[in-house]
Amino acid sequence: MYKVVNPGKVLIGKQLARVFCKIKIEDGKLTISGMEGPLHNGDARGGCGQINPLELDLSKLTNGWTVEKMAKFNTIWKHWHLNDNRAWCEHQRDLWKLDEDHPQIELTELKWSDKFYETMKRAEGGSLNLEEYQKYCEIYPIIDRLVTGINRPKHLDCWGIEGEQMISAGWIELGKKELKNRGCVKDTEHPEGILCKPCPVCGYKYGTEWRKEELPADVVEFLEDLPETTVTPAWV
Repeated sequence: MYKVVNPGKVLIGKQLARVFCKIKIEDGKLTISGMEGPLHNGDARGGCGQINPLELDLSKLTNGWTVEKMAKFNTIWKHWHLNDNRAWCEHQRDLWKLDEDHPQIELTELKWSDKFYETMKRAEGGSLNLEEYQKYCEIYPIIDRLVTGINRPKHLDCWGIEGEQMISAGWIELGKKELKNRGCVKDTEHPEGILCKPCPVCGYKYGTEWRKEELPADVVEFLEDLPETTVTPAWV
């Protein structure tokens, strides 16, 4: 299936612009893209691409479109676009509420302190006494895991008692902070991370492969029944 629809108009600045959406189903894969006020030079007056959800002037909907139909189209676009590139299994979507919007989670890097750096250099130079060297050998693997290890913890709940002790003793310090979507973070890094987290039902680890989710018949039927545009856009 391939069609272009014109649900209505959107206000851009002080002028209304037609909105066009390209819908394509090929080999069971759904793709939808949109453009606001496409121009003949290949540009657009507004956004283009993944402009979902459409926020149209509801008084300017095209014939054949209703508020309810517009809402359902937005839902289908969000839920089923690129249905062959799913990072999750069918259970994880509902169990982890993947259809809902979730705030980004804050990650905090740990870094070694000047105290540890100086001790490390002295150890490499052979200038530590026996007691200092024994202490260094004791704390080095802990700091290596917390500061430089792969998938190192980046949240208080994942640092553990050892991490708290290293901070209290001045061996490591808090470093830079960043925000990430939970689907890009492992639960070893942050308790809310879900990357590579196994499904409790089937065991599939989130994000380890691209999975295809079959389009429901009612979704295909709804899209097929949408009225095609009667106005030819400059481009789609």
